[in-house]
Amino acid sequence: MILIDTIPFVQPGIDDWFAVEMLAPDNKIYISTYNGVKAMHVINYPDLPGTDCGFERKGLTLPTYNLYAIPNHPNYDLGPLPGSECDTLYLSNIPANENSFSFLISPNPSSTNINIVYNTKETCFFNLFDINGKTVASVTLYHYFKNRLLDVSGLPGGVYLAHISCNGEKVCSEKVIVQH
Repeated sequence: MILIDTIPFVQPGIDDWFAVEMLAPDNKIYISTYNGVKAMHVINYPDLPGTDCGFERKGLTLPTYNLYAIPNHPNYDLGPLPGSECDTLYLSNIPANENSFSFLISPNPSSTNINIVYNTKETCFFNLFDINGKTVASVTLYHYFKNRLLDVSGLPGGVYLAHISCNGEKVCSEKVIVQH
């Protein structure tokens, strides 16, 4: 044990305490450690409850020791700030239509993952239904991200129907093909 001002820095045998956590752009939650190891913990499916969330202790191996640190991913989609002297984005300050919504699913067909690219000002929900109308997968489309990955490798090959809803109303739908 190394003591720094009588505070234990590393506890032998306890090398995976939990510290800072962050939802990353790949839609996983990464958790740094309290006392420094060459790994981070990972929650692979944060939208699923309990053990279905896919928690991995030391799920991400790092090349160096990490203590409390976690990457900070800025939101590049904020756009210009009207009236700001520091506005160097050269984007249009014309506000988008408040009711506009767009999404794209790719690749389609897919055998492993589908990438749901979307643009919304509110949190929405993506549901994937089989031919019998049974929900086989669902993810939350957070308004502060622009894409979500959905693993379809465990689904049987076939045609599925994707529905996106916001505020309880269906916004759009599209066919998704899974082939193996």
